[in-house]
Amino acid sequence: MEPIFTGWIFFSIVSIVLGIMVGMILLTYRGENTNNNRILSVAVLCLSAALCIATLIDSRIILKIPFLYRTGNIFALIYTPFIYLYVRNAIHYRKFKALDLLHLIPALIYIVDFLPFILLPNSEKLDIISFDLADISRVNSFNQGWLLPDNFHTPARSILIMVYWIAAFLELIGFIRKNKLSSDKEIVPWRNWILIFICLQSFNFIPYFISSGMNLNITSFNIIHLSASAALILTVVFLLYRPLILYGLYVKDLSQFIKGKNESILSFSNESRLADKSQTNIHNESENDESNGLRLAPGKLQFKEVLTNFMMEKTPFLKGGYSLPDLANDLNIHPHQLSLFINQELGVSFVEYLNQQRIAHSVERIKNGDSKNLTLEALARECGFNNRNSFTSAFKKTIGITPSEFIRNSK
Repeated sequence: MEPIFTGWIFFSIVSIVLGIMVGMILLTYRGENTNNNRILSVAVLCLSAALCIATLIDSRIILKIPFLYRTGNIFALIYTPFIYLYVRNAIHYRKFKALDLLHLIPALIYIVDFLPFILLPNSEKLDIISFDLADISRVNSFNQGWLLPDNFHTPARSILIMVYWIAAFLELIGFIRKNKLSSDKEIVPWRNWILIFICLQSFNFIPYFISSGMNLNITSFNIIHLSASAALILTVVFLLYRPLILYGLYVKDLSQFIKGKNESILSFSNESRLADKSQTNIHNESENDESNGLRLAPGKLQFKEVLTNFMMEKTPFLKGGYSLPDLANDLNIHPHQLSLFINQELGVSFVEYLNQQRIAHSVERIKNGDSKNLTLEALARECGFNNRNSFTSAFKKTIGITPSEFIRNSK
């Protein structure tokens, strides 16, 4: 059977190449959104891999590499939950946890079902593949499994995608209602990206149900293949068109995200400027009449002062496990905005910034003689580090020498 090449196949190849390119960018880029980007990269790369194998089947090239037959659904079943996990983690600023691996159970079930077939010699697989390719509609029957019935996996996968899609959509709706983001102009692009991203993923199940309910002159395999390619290419094009979505959103006026109810936290800034209070108030009143009522001049320098004063007065970095969402909640600012500010304006990641504060505190304690009564392990924990090793590593990175050397030099 000779390989074939059609316009659909060319379209799929374009989507696969773009998907792999953006997936690798997401995987290798290091910034404040690294964790979420990696989750998205897994989804994009898995969808690209599934489409790659579907394209090999559609073009008949699969006959040259039969060991890949029936492996595409593994990638599709991994892609499915990672779409939801990306949306959930991006919205709530969570990290991927070991418990999230439970979402891979459907992929594991499929592997168990098709493991005997996957382990078949290529010579035996070629006969089965040739039979399926004689009628491309048989490809979606998945009738080589031993555990689950024929024609189970394709509808089950589409239903699973739909369930995760609904869950992702409900996460976004709930977050919008809870935080009333529609009035925050700087958040709108990020919210719109999540909404567009979720809508595009509907291409991976709606066309299948439409084709199943209507007598179309196109097989379900082809329509699933084509619609998934369209979803991937539109997602990639949008990301390339709006690259700031990947790395964070630039905020012109950070003070607009600091709500009036958190005025007590921001009072540190006012107290530190009592000397020029009259001039500051006049300037602030003219600029904040239509905002949240705080007497804070907008801008990055103002917010930097607020952040610095809060860290000095409250020393939240001394808490073990203190995270970016914790600091954002304390300052009543969206985590994405705080993350971007620290990254762009301070030139460090949140972890580096937090460690700098902890190291500065530990240096003061050493100079005050506290190290005489504490072990390095105890000093590390009292300065917010989980253990001595992370303390030593951060100290050397910041100061240039180890804590032990610094203590000796301080005597």
